Parts: sequence; structure tokens; C-alpha cells
Amino acid sequence: AGVPGNTTADALKRLEHDVFAHRPRVVVVLLGGNDYLRKIPIAETRRNLDAIVRICQEQGAMVAVVGIKIGVFKDAFGELYEEIAEARGALYVKNIWQGIFGNPKLMSDSIHPNTAGYRLMAERFAVELEALLEASEQAGKS
Repeated sequence: AGVPGNTTADALKRLEHDVFAHRPRVVVVLLGGNDYLRKIPIAETRRNLDAIVRICQEQGAMVAVVGIKIGVFKDAFGELYEEIAEARGALYVKNIWQGIFGNPKLMSDSIHPNTAGYRLMAERFAVELEALLEASEQAGKS
């Protein structure tokens, strides 16, 4: 459950109430942009993202980490998503932003996609998540 302006630290505090109260089988982690914009140290963002993934897995959820490797995120900040997903055995979803960020037809402002942009992201994301959702369905039946 995203909240505009939230950092990874804010999201970490909200996990119990906003996420685990719904007993999800799959959690999608798409966070960190506000950390970058606020110049929060990368080490703090890494700790928070890693904790979010770990805690979600401890609660029994499968986790998908969405990478942000666009524009200014092509530095070490952009790399941490894949590194955390790999270290935690989570699904890493990449390239869903490709062709969206910076495209005025798909953006509502300089940072956020519009409805068409989010629709395209969702379509790309659905392809990536299909295997994870199937595995979750099987786990739910056992």
C-alpha cells in the first residue's frame, strides 16, 4: 500500500498494519525513489529494503522486488534492488519502467506515470509475476 512521499523507513514502519493485516501471499516492493530524492544515504535505504523483504518472507509471503534503473538511478542506488532480491531469493522485476519514464504521453509529472503509464507497467509486471503467482497458488493449496 503505497503512500505518496513515503520513504523506505516509513514503509518499514507500516508493514504490520498496512501489509500483514491482509495476510498476503505475494508482496510487491517498489520503494526507494523518495529516499533517492531526499538524499537518504544508500546504506540506510539498503538496510530498510532488505528488512522489508526479509520480514515479508518471514511472514510467509513471496516477494517481488521491482528495480528502478532509469535515468539518474543507473548508479549504485539502482543496483541495490537486484542485489537485495538475489541475496534474499526474491523475484527481481526489471525494465517495467523502460520507455515510460521521460515519455510525456505516459507521465503525469516528471516523476510519476499517468494511467496509461501505470497500465503499461502493470502489463509488464503481470508477465514477470505469472510464475510467482502460480507458485503462490500451489502453496496456498497445500
